[in-house]
Amino acid sequence: MGWKASGNRIKRGLYRTFDGFVVNADLNGAANILRKVSGRLGISLDQLSRRSLAIVARIKLN
Repeated sequence: MGWKASGNRIKRGLYRTFDGFVVNADLNGAANILRKVSGRLGISLDQLSRRSLAIVARIKLN
């Protein structure tokens, strides 16, 4: 009945998927949005991997 979570948050900022992978919760949400709109935007997601969701890179903008 309705929406069901595929995993759960294990602590603030971390999400465990149903198959046991631990990913950053914000990146997981962003990836889900990107996956949803990628067809309309013409973006190929072939290079997106679970590793890119687990390791966050900080970029300083001036």
